[in-house]
Order: sequence, then C-alpha cells, then structure tokens
Amino acid sequence: MVGTWANVIDVSGNVIGSICPPTSNDALRLAHIFRNQFISSSVMIRKTAINPHLVFIETRNPYFSEDYDLWLRLLGKGTVANIPEKLTSHRRLKSSRSQDDRGSLTKSARQISAEWLVQNFKHFTSLETANSFVSSINGLDDLTINDRRSLINSRETYRKLLGELGINEQQTRFTELHSVIVCHKFHILIWSLLAKLPIRFQKFLFFLLSRFKSAKTIRYIWE
Repeated sequence: MVGTWANVIDVSGNVIGSICPPTSNDALRLAHIFRNQFISSSVMIRKTAINPHLVFIETRNPYFSEDYDLWLRLLGKGTVANIPEKLTSHRRLKSSRSQDDRGSLTKSARQISAEWLVQNFKHFTSLETANSFVSSINGLDDLTINDRRSLINSRETYRKLLGELGINEQQTRFTELHSVIVCHKFHILIWSLLAKLPIRFQKFLFFLLSRFKSAKTIRYIWE
C-alpha cells in the first residue's frame, strides 16, 4: 500500500498548510497505530491484498472512520509507504464529517486504535486502559478537557509496546522511526505531568495547550 503527502486547501482552493506523514515502512507501522498516516485520496493498494474480510466496514455509525480502520487492518499484510511529494490536496471544511461536533471522526479513530491495541497486544486488558494510552499519545493534538485520563503508567506501557513490536530504540537512532518514538514520548511525558496536577490547574493548562500544536515543538527539537 502506498500514499503520498498532500497540500491542505480551504474552500476557495487556497493552500493553507500541508500534511507530511512518515514515508518509511517501519515508521508508518508504529505511527499508524495511533493516528491515520495516509491521505485516503492518494492511497493505492495491490488488488491481491483485498479479500472479503479486508474491506471498508460501512455498517457502523456515520462517523466511523472506515478508512483509518482498513489501513490499520492492512498494516501487517505487506510493505507500506508514503511518497514524499505533495501529489494531492485535502480540502478542509467546517461542514465536513471530520469537523462535525455531533460525532467526530477523530473520536472514532481513537476508539479504533484502542480496540486494535486490545486485540493485538497482551499488555492491554481493557478498552478503558487502551483508550487512556491512546489519549496519552494523541492528547496534545486532539486536546479537550473531557479527554483527561489517569496516565501514570503510560511511559512503561509504551516501552513494553515497543518490545512487543520488536523495536530496539538503540537501533533506530537518526531514522524516521526514531522521530516518531521521540514524538510519542514527548506527548506521554506532558500528559503524565498534567495527570499529577490538581484538576483546576489541569483545566487551565489544557486551555493553554489547546492553542498549541505539540508537533511544532517536536519539529524544533528534532531539527
């Protein structure tokens, strides 16, 4: 399976940003567990990878993130990649399904991620613990007050997850996979610190952090 990078455009077609997910197979296998790393309009898949059990699930609610779900289920079937060129455009509209407050596709994707972790990794014994862990990875980018979790054990859980995936951190230095790990650990660190604060301070910091995309800080640290 292969996708590409994309320009983000507004309703008038003006470029207002870009989406540049990881490109290598190793980085995508880890990053996509927690967040969609493929621009659906750019994805191409070998016909032989599709079978009656590997298709879009369209029987769940209208806000089910069926593309993220399918890419996640396909991840272990072969090699994946993203071409590091902006070969398509993603139009961002306030009226789109992904921006609809009645049933966010983002919430659906987080639920899919948690379900996948419970099904595939022995360290996750319930959806509640998996949801907490997914929040610790994505929280600074999808930040809302209602998503607070108890995240005391997230750092140790992440270490065990890397072990189950067969990832040796020492061997990933100066690779795209290493940058994904650094990003995840930074998110977990911030969330773990927030979880130890009194609720009134958490709410204030959540308000401040909601105006801040942690990915920008990660880029500065990594460069």
